[in-house]
Amino acid sequence: MGTRGFLQIAPGRQVALNGVEWTIENVHGQLGHLVLVDTDGRTETRSFRWLINHADLRLLPKAEATGRPAPVSRQPRTLADLTEDQRERARLKAAHVLEAETGFREGHRARALPGEPRPAYDPDRTTLTQRRHAKVAETKAMPRPEAVRLGLQHLGYRTLEGLSGLSGDSLLMACADGRWTRRRSGHRSVTEEVREAIFAVKGECKERSSLSLAAKHRLMHQYIRERFPAFPTEKIPSRWTLAAV
Repeated sequence: MGTRGFLQIAPGRQVALNGVEWTIENVHGQLGHLVLVDTDGRTETRSFRWLINHADLRLLPKAEATGRPAPVSRQPRTLADLTEDQRERARLKAAHVLEAETGFREGHRARALPGEPRPAYDPDRTTLTQRRHAKVAETKAMPRPEAVRLGLQHLGYRTLEGLSGLSGDSLLMACADGRWTRRRSGHRSVTEEVREAIFAVKGECKERSSLSLAAKHRLMHQYIRERFPAFPTEKIPSRWTLAAV
């Protein structure tokens, strides 16, 4: 790893990526994958190669070196931590991943659904690379609310590579949004609907850094009105709560 030193890829190891702190939550050595979790509980499944070659990777001091207590180990999430709706959303996202990997949403020709394989994903006529690029293009063309609901708004080629090799419950959990699991702290006014709106606006404004907080707050109102028309307007938190979150 050159000047970065030797990276111990082990649960509990903390790193900074683009200035954001992450903790290695789980390691799947046989698959070459690991699970990262940030301070907001968001998880990412990545390959060892992706982490080692990250352009802005910084190793954080171990707890004993800083004098700070080590973080309490969290019990691994399971499908039981998700609601039925969240599990269904994870299944739909996993189906997109499997279609890119195999050409079939159930992951195998023997379980082909009606109309499969679709031309862009036919394994007899396309390469894995072509199918992954086709899936990225397909998800980018989705209506924004639909993509956000399924967690596909940031699905890129590297993400598909990182999910490669996972199957069954492991793939479903990798496709489940870490923000779905219950937290013991945080702003009570930030419901699941509000949280989804915040992350949607954050993604939308990624390349519009000059946008004011008031404008972002208006976008959050607009998103909630369109995505959750029955959500009470008075329960949408103030712009200052939005800034804190």
